[in-house]
Amino acid sequence: MRTLYACTAFTIGAALLAPSAAHASPTAIDPDPIENISRVAPEVFQELEPIEKTGSETFLSETQNSSTNFDLKDEASFSIKSDSGRSVDVSIPEIGPEGSVEFDKGVVSVDHGDGSSTVPVPKEDGSVQVTTVIEDSSAPTRYAYDVNFKSAIEAEILDDGSVVYTNDQNQFVGGVNAPWAKDKHGRDVPTRYELNGMTLVQGVDHTAIDDVAYPVIADPWLGIDLIKSVRQGLEKNVITINATKSAWGQTNHLPTAAKIRLFQGAGWEEVRLKAGRNSKGVYHADSRKSIKQQYFCHVAAGYGNIAGTWNLEGWRPYRTASWAYQVQHHHCNWKTANYR
Repeated sequence: MRTLYACTAFTIGAALLAPSAAHASPTAIDPDPIENISRVAPEVFQELEPIEKTGSETFLSETQNSSTNFDLKDEASFSIKSDSGRSVDVSIPEIGPEGSVEFDKGVVSVDHGDGSSTVPVPKEDGSVQVTTVIEDSSAPTRYAYDVNFKSAIEAEILDDGSVVYTNDQNQFVGGVNAPWAKDKHGRDVPTRYELNGMTLVQGVDHTAIDDVAYPVIADPWLGIDLIKSVRQGLEKNVITINATKSAWGQTNHLPTAAKIRLFQGAGWEEVRLKAGRNSKGVYHADSRKSIKQQYFCHVAAGYGNIAGTWNLEGWRPYRTASWAYQVQHHHCNWKTANYR
């Protein structure tokens, strides 16, 4: 019979402050999936947004821009709703008659009773990293998730292995990061995504290699917002916009044609909506042509965390020369229309 109980005390902060434990090799597999994640992939808990218990089998996590509701009954699921108007409903593998739900210190885990557990980790940016802990060779090698983004009619696996969901106008409504899986020693385990309509299946070939060391950790990381926050200001009496990528968006900001198009399209629309409108009803981001130019420059040239916040300053001139000219000097914040 399934039961709900508090797991043994565990301090995530302490685990993250001790990175040397990430590849520890205990003689026996720890039955606590949260402890196993902290040893093998402690980065999963970065930017964790703690969960609150709202009922016997329901939980809630809220951020400044979104909320995530967890309903962990036999047909376990969660839903993310963003202030941008986008939302997604996701079912995780069923818990099963021998399974259980554990909750402690803002983290919930689901033991499926089949040698695997799921630890859904909500992030500060509203994304959820649905982390799978594979305990031994008896565990499944395929994990199915019904992913229903609002208004999505099509899903596509991109060349980098990530998945994008689009609506009937071919507009981005959400996505899933490229899959990964690694064993106790941090070695990569073969993994991939498959699509069956809107159902996402992660295959983890942990039984196909001889020297795999359990536990194996894998995940689909689902997200809606590429941009975590947008802040407006005034400089030289002209509008400025500071746009900060979400942690999930940062991992999707790659120098590939598909990901550049993603940020040029869906990312720019997020900036426009989140920056709001002026008293005349005009979007602040549209009030100066140079703002969009600077944004596109950052998208194409500003990878890495060092460019996590993009300063879009309306007082800067509209480029008549390509913004790519002298980009090594102006870093997308040029001073003239045709030079630096």
